[in-house]
Amino acid sequence: MATRFSAAPLLWALGATAGGSLALVLDAYVPSPGVTLAFPVALGTFSLGMVVAGTDEVRAVLSFAIAFAAAFLVVSIPLTWLGLARLGALEVLSEARLSGLRGELLPKWITMAAGVPVGALALWRYRRRPAGPTGKPTL
Repeated sequence: MATRFSAAPLLWALGATAGGSLALVLDAYVPSPGVTLAFPVALGTFSLGMVVAGTDEVRAVLSFAIAFAAAFLVVSIPLTWLGLARLGALEVLSEARLSGLRGELLPKWITMAAGVPVGALALWRYRRRPAGPTGKPTL
């Protein structure tokens, strides 16, 4: 009996690498409204696809998207906070503008991160179950 290859660990790693790398390249980044909404919309769409189809392909794309979004936020948030602190220390921006940016960023990051638990919940809820004694997946 041939063993089945699972690409899931590779896709998690690839998504995390891509998301973290993009955040590193962008450095201190204030996302636009479109970018802010793209994260939860994409993850919600793939989660819905997981509910409707539940195929290995949808599972793979959803795994990649979750890892990408989570890694992007994990790297981007500290870089942006540090970048704003540097700008404040150099007095490049006024204190009013810095506090305005800080107030603007928190809701955007929360919105961007909202899709990650939704996608993770869809992956967990519709995970593959081992076959029972009859050969059919158990519920």
